[in-house]
Amino acid sequence: MVQKKWQVIPAEQRESVKSFALNQVMSYSATMESVQQNEELLHKWDIILVEIFKKEWPNSWSSFIHDLVVAATVSESRCINNIYILKIVIEDVFQFGSSEFTSKFNSQIREGLRKDIAEVYNLCTQVLVNTEVVSLIIDAVNIIRLTLAYLPDEQVFDYNLSSILLQGLHQDALRLACMLCLQEILCHPRAGKFPALVSQSLTRFLQFLAVRIVETGETQGYIDLEMDIEACYASLPQELRVFLLSLALFLSSVAAQHKAMLVAQSLALYQQVCRLLLFLSRCPDHEVLKVCMAFWKGWAQDIYNTYKKDSVVMPRNAPEGPFTDETQEVGAIERSYVQLIKLLVRRMSRPEEVMVMENDDGEIVRVETKDTDCSALYKVMKETLVLLSSVDYEITEAIFMSSLDDEKSNDMPFRNTLQPLVWSIGSVSGAMTEEQERRLLVATIMDLLRLIQMKNNKDDKVIIAGCLMYVIQQYPRFLRQYYVLLRTVIRKNFDFMHETHPGVQDMACDTFLKLARNCGSQLIIPHQTDKGRFPPFIEEVLPNVPVYTELLSTQQVEVFFSAVATIAKFERNMDTRNQWISALLLPFNQEMQRVIREGVQNAAQFHTPANLLAIRRALRIDRVVCEVLLLDFATQVSEKGRIEAKLVTFFQDFCDLFQLYGQAATKTIRAKGAAAVNYQDTHHQLLIKREIVRMLQTFVGAFRPKDLGNGAQVDIKEICNQFVPLLLKDFQDTPDCAKEPLELLFLSTLIETLKDRCKGLIPDILSAVFMPSLQLITKDRLQYTDLTLAFYKLMENLARFAFTSLFAFPEQEQKLLIDSLIWGFKDSERKIYETALETVLLVLEAVRGSENAFRQSFYRSFLLYLIENVLDSMTDAMHIPALSLLSRTLQLLFGMLVSGEIEVTLLPSCATSFQNVLEVEKAVAGYLKQQFPRCAEAIIDEYVIMMGKNTGKSNAEYLVINRDFLIQLKVGKGERK
Repeated sequence: MVQKKWQVIPAEQRESVKSFALNQVMSYSATMESVQQNEELLHKWDIILVEIFKKEWPNSWSSFIHDLVVAATVSESRCINNIYILKIVIEDVFQFGSSEFTSKFNSQIREGLRKDIAEVYNLCTQVLVNTEVVSLIIDAVNIIRLTLAYLPDEQVFDYNLSSILLQGLHQDALRLACMLCLQEILCHPRAGKFPALVSQSLTRFLQFLAVRIVETGETQGYIDLEMDIEACYASLPQELRVFLLSLALFLSSVAAQHKAMLVAQSLALYQQVCRLLLFLSRCPDHEVLKVCMAFWKGWAQDIYNTYKKDSVVMPRNAPEGPFTDETQEVGAIERSYVQLIKLLVRRMSRPEEVMVMENDDGEIVRVETKDTDCSALYKVMKETLVLLSSVDYEITEAIFMSSLDDEKSNDMPFRNTLQPLVWSIGSVSGAMTEEQERRLLVATIMDLLRLIQMKNNKDDKVIIAGCLMYVIQQYPRFLRQYYVLLRTVIRKNFDFMHETHPGVQDMACDTFLKLARNCGSQLIIPHQTDKGRFPPFIEEVLPNVPVYTELLSTQQVEVFFSAVATIAKFERNMDTRNQWISALLLPFNQEMQRVIREGVQNAAQFHTPANLLAIRRALRIDRVVCEVLLLDFATQVSEKGRIEAKLVTFFQDFCDLFQLYGQAATKTIRAKGAAAVNYQDTHHQLLIKREIVRMLQTFVGAFRPKDLGNGAQVDIKEICNQFVPLLLKDFQDTPDCAKEPLELLFLSTLIETLKDRCKGLIPDILSAVFMPSLQLITKDRLQYTDLTLAFYKLMENLARFAFTSLFAFPEQEQKLLIDSLIWGFKDSERKIYETALETVLLVLEAVRGSENAFRQSFYRSFLLYLIENVLDSMTDAMHIPALSLLSRTLQLLFGMLVSGEIEVTLLPSCATSFQNVLEVEKAVAGYLKQQFPRCAEAIIDEYVIMMGKNTGKSNAEYLVINRDFLIQLKVGKGERK
């Protein structure tokens, strides 16, 4: 009632409710016994009291905070409860207020409470000194922390406060709250003005630390920085694990903000912090490592800036690099530098390219989902290692080589050390000279190949294979210069394609594709080496494609063919390239032609399971190669050796197959019902249709204006004239349950390619797909989500590239178009309503640039209609994610209204166009009042006037107006009818 309907309750009743709530709070908090016995009920009344305060302030209860502070001094029980209430108020106003209050009220209440903050601060500091109740102290500390930004410096940086917080670290229950508050003080934006306080507080904090932790499950008192935290972490209780994370946050935040001051004035202190952070970086906890690595990245950047940009370079004869200065600072940096590199090599996070991993049970499995958290950590660790290796590569290389030697000589389980080592080596790609790359990569690749031979365990071999595939992906520059090694690793990669262990084949195919993209120029030319002359590598691959792909899955085969096509694309000679592509596709094209010949003689052959699979397989490979070659796919070498247009040779076949299988699927579904969609033969027929559409969509999407009408290419008009009519008829004839969203996306791509050249197609497109799609969407949208989204993508491109043709219809049909967009932005699916709103914005912008007669007609028919429907959508909580788009739409609509560009009258009540603004605002306000009858009329009137007056403001400022209005509805001053 208080949250939603407070404003509609009579004043006398509101006062009675307020008095009753206050009396209940005072009654239950009178004694400690009462507080303890009724704690849950008391806190519910506390929350009610705070809600009443937020509704009554500032008119009726501006003394609320002062009253609480005064009452808190009466007794400890009152103090405990009043501090709790104050904490709720502070959190609501200063932490979450922006989402609960209008911007104006939020600003007013913050400013109004500033004068009370000093009283609250004094109360909290007295609590810290005079009580031993743990919950009370924690609430007081949290209140101080939340109000630091609003306190004067003399209170924020009070030595007594810091001392009290440091003293609180010695109590387990208070430690985390005190650490967090102290961290906020030391990392305050103005903390740099108080270096003595920062240094003293940090010193005392480290003195306390030394660090309290548990090594074997029992309290040992202090940490030995040489202890194996990785081994003992599993035995730590949960509260100490949380403490380690808080400790990492504290040390990294303070050290990063005050590095310059600490290095200049308290170097030993800074070194101690770095040692502690290195120790914490060895912690197995992923979150602790993330926090520490954020610090080390900044630390490495500072090192890089110092020793590179200031031209402090490594002497040739000094393997220790720039660390030859005997000063204390440089010596400390060198120690941390080397230890940090070793840490990164030991703990490097898994890159997203790696698809083989060891799970918690020690099993080697395929990576099923992308771990974005792991990838983000890898990026930070990679950047850190690149910076460090750029400062002194020889130290980094020495660590790499030493670690590789350890792997070769180590008979113990090695997976947890080899993988991070190889990931580290891969991460520094591009940070070395060519000679350094050669030295490191030759050693790494040869060692990995030897390890594969040395290990007998199959899982071990899989891990090493994954490491080898990863590292060769990262160094294309090196491989391009050493063809023999490139050839060797690709052949080894082909061997991995026959390894059926989960993830290995996927990674092998991805590695081949990546090498094709980065080294393809070396795989299309012959090479003369010490070992003899080698023909172009692609010519070695093509005859053996069936052997390499025999054990691969369908998706893996697609990646393999994409890689071979990528290599061929590097060839500039069209005849040679086409010969390679034709050789690659020849078996599939021959199989497709065989099926067509058999089908011509006996139509039943088109529908046998084996032939359906053969056709689908051929079309899928054609589509994959088309996605790589784009327009170059238009030509291939025929079986007779002549250069022929691929899409001229087979295009008619594609059209015939599309029509044949479309009609067959439609006939089956009509005869046997929607369940027939899942029949095996029908399913394959629909998939064949889809493959043809996807391939032609890819080809059409590759055209650019300069290609249109180019005699050297297949004329896109041929596709329009032959295939588009077939597609439109298929979409019309296909039963609802089998309509293909991809057909709408093909039309959307075609319109985007043709732009204003598509005028002749628009009537046929709208006639064939608009009404059938709209009927489907309005009948059962939830069943056709993909089709709905495709429909609005098509509408968006029609509005963007063919607006004149789209609206070249009578007003009644234009109304249907607008209605379809309104249904779209009122949809429950986010992608759908955002696409529909983007389309509305495109339409409105296009209207403004249209001829005056059309523009005035559009305004008269749709301006107010759109405003009301956009407001409907905006006030629907389901569409809050689209608030920015909705606000932009309203700003544009109201901008049209108030700009003076409208020459016609928009309402019957308007005698002239000059009255449009006033009458439309009245109509909009009336509409909102009808929708929200319990909302104060003054609020709606003010909102509508603000919408018209502020159209010249930025989108962000206009958004605030709409957001404030929604908050007023949300907090109970308005409720939808």
